Amino acid sequence: MSTEVEKKTNSSGDDFQYEPVPASQRKTWYDLTFVWFGAAMVAQLYQAGVSVTIGTGGLPTGLQSILIGALFLAFFTALNGFIGYKTHCNSALSSRYAYGSLGVAIPGFHIADIGWYVVNAAMFCSILVSLFPAVDVRVWCILISMLFITNNYVGFSKMVILNRFAFPVLLITGLYGIYRCGQMPGGFGAIWSATYPQTMTVNAGVAMVIGTWAAGCSRAADYMRFAKDAKSSFIASFLGFFFGFCLCIVCGAIWGAATGTSVIADTLSMLGMVGLGALMFFLQNWATCEHSSYITSTSLPITIEVVTKKRVPRRFIVLGVGLIAVCISGLDIQSYYVPFCSFLGYLIPPIAAVSIADYFILSKTKYHWTGHKNYYDMDVNSEDVTHHKFNWATVPALIAGLLLGWKLNWGISSVNAFVGTVVVYTVASLILYAAGMQKKEVARNEALAARR
Repeated sequence: MSTEVEKKTNSSGDDFQYEPVPASQRKTWYDLTFVWFGAAMVAQLYQAGVSVTIGTGGLPTGLQSILIGALFLAFFTALNGFIGYKTHCNSALSSRYAYGSLGVAIPGFHIADIGWYVVNAAMFCSILVSLFPAVDVRVWCILISMLFITNNYVGFSKMVILNRFAFPVLLITGLYGIYRCGQMPGGFGAIWSATYPQTMTVNAGVAMVIGTWAAGCSRAADYMRFAKDAKSSFIASFLGFFFGFCLCIVCGAIWGAATGTSVIADTLSMLGMVGLGALMFFLQNWATCEHSSYITSTSLPITIEVVTKKRVPRRFIVLGVGLIAVCISGLDIQSYYVPFCSFLGYLIPPIAAVSIADYFILSKTKYHWTGHKNYYDMDVNSEDVTHHKFNWATVPALIAGLLLGWKLNWGISSVNAFVGTVVVYTVASLILYAAGMQKKEVARNEALAARR
């Protein structure tokens, strides 16, 4: 019977949207690494690498910001991904444990990656217009926006196939571009010693780097729920994401420092790699756009279900994301990339930090808001879980995390937001426990047990 259900779910293209991934559908670290590598290599990271390098005054300080930001993102990915492995649920569904069956609408309302999809599609269309100016940008927007949802529309297994093909192309092109930089006058010595007027601090640079992938990393469970074991989850997080991310953004930093321009088409032309670069950005944007639309399609329906009590097929969301990109990707929206990254850098970490604190700090203690121990071992769709409606400790935690990331002028905004949320959530949980809030949830548990 379970096999028939699994086949039906796969054939519908919903990719276990509302339930845990069954054991027969789980993947090895090898497949997960390829998916993360392709997703992590975003075309806009080249622009981010250039912006951070020039903004912080040069390549040494730019690389410092990149390394710190990449390590935080890899750690953030691993923690979120482990929760996905433990529950085998997507990010929105697994958030039910921390937020409650109604509170899950907060993390489920994850529309930031719609913006990412649009920006990625717009960026690639701008490259195509530079290479083929005879074709109107609106034509490119229609073709590219719909093409980039095709394999994601089918499901996770087809995303693996694309990324296996994209991996060697992205790796070879990135390294070849660095080699071409070394052949320019002055070589790597001139690139390393080049200085620019400083417009941002190293901490601001770190915040920008984190903002480039804060949204995607917070949804790591959407992929790691397919992991066969904990080792697969951690290896894919660090090997796939960290390596792919660093390769992409460091290449951008070096390419930009060598050519002195952040315009990708001009950079490729100056490095003499227009054809190879166009292929790389094509595969790169496709792999990243599939990631953005995929995680939107697995999270947003959870919020819709909470609000409307109706389930929306994942594929409808995928098509919607593509149509939104068709409508607005030709409006030069990629010009807002830097402020968009900075905004996400302190907005997204608090949302995921609540689940991280709930799982790693409170779930195995007597202070957990539901009154259960080892709560994450329960079936996410069982009444034992769904009768817990809303965790009020999430409210002060999210507000504090957002304000600390936004207003605190000390340190790194993304880290401030993340750490602040974890601390406030833990303290708020203890305060609510002392105030007797947990007793209501325990009473629900006992009433449910009595009915059985």
